[in-house]
Amino acid sequence: LSGLDPVLVDTTIELNLPGDCSTGDTNPVIDENRSVSQAGSPVSIPQQSWSVTCTDPSFHDFTTTATATIDNPGALESDNTNNTLTSAASTTAVTADADLGVQSVAVSGPASAVTGTAFNVSADVTLVNDGPFGAADADTTVTLNLPADCSTTSTNPQTVQDTSVPTTGATSVPTVTWSVTCTQSSDHSFTADATVAVDHLHVSDPVGSNDSGASAATSVPVFPTPTSTPTTTPTPTPTPTPTATPSPTPTATLTPTPTPGETVLSAPASEGDTTLEMASMEGFAAGDFIRINPGGDNEEDNQIASIGSCHLVAPLKFAHDAGERVVKISPAGLPLTGAQPAAGGSGTPWLTVVIAALFATTGGLSLAHRARRHIS
Repeated sequence: LSGLDPVLVDTTIELNLPGDCSTGDTNPVIDENRSVSQAGSPVSIPQQSWSVTCTDPSFHDFTTTATATIDNPGALESDNTNNTLTSAASTTAVTADADLGVQSVAVSGPASAVTGTAFNVSADVTLVNDGPFGAADADTTVTLNLPADCSTTSTNPQTVQDTSVPTTGATSVPTVTWSVTCTQSSDHSFTADATVAVDHLHVSDPVGSNDSGASAATSVPVFPTPTSTPTTTPTPTPTPTPTATPSPTPTATLTPTPTPGETVLSAPASEGDTTLEMASMEGFAAGDFIRINPGGDNEEDNQIASIGSCHLVAPLKFAHDAGERVVKISPAGLPLTGAQPAAGGSGTPWLTVVIAALFATTGGLSLAHRARRHIS
């Protein structure tokens, strides 16, 4: 300031509060008309205090901010960049009390058990919180008390951590279970003890007398291991070996006598055969037909125009497709249907065959005919 000394100064002091804290006192506080001289000593502002309430138990940081302003009428501040200053933080541990207690402990087991065989025993614990702070986190330690002949492969005692316990109603701790094996057959009594401890930062339990509880005894009858009765395996009855039935000795088949009007010939030996022996040479006469694949799309008829006077020693042979049925048809016994086209005509479904030669040797007699055309 120029030409004005001393000056009157108003100082505003504000307490900076954490979010869960509040005060019922005036905040900020203003110190008014304090005389400050340029050449004089620093001027102290009287200490300010506030009554504060916080809801969360934890570490809380508090700071204050002071701002100075000139209170002389018409006086102006030449540099206001240094008029405000915030203090370093003051950390306060805010604590709370929560009176936790064990309300009940209950043990349960199977209706019965067998010696040497593991079974489960469980404990259920109920907690209460008489406050004033809640909900508070709690650790519950549960110990199973075993008969002398019993042991457990589970951790014992077991601790259930961080169960949130409000101040309203009772809170159930998750069930604790042990795998138990007993060696003696009798009624076995099991009990469990539970202890609760606060596991919440800056929260204390003001009353320790209700922090523990014990269950009533639960009885589990343990029976001896049943002795297995050996099962008799029945002796299997031998299955009689069936007596082989002798196959009848095949009897030589005589040359079949053709029936009047039609003689059925045997099929070719395998696919690809081009000739088929007739079952018999008897009963053939000039004018007879040999029909290949009767009733098929490529049915073919071959007519015997004439036969010489020689006796046929070898069977009559003719060409055909594998797998087709072949019959002899006598015009008198089973006439052909349809008109007979000219012999050798193009595309005819049947073909006149003339026996060209007769043999009295083993060479046989053959029916020669042109290649067949499939008729669709």
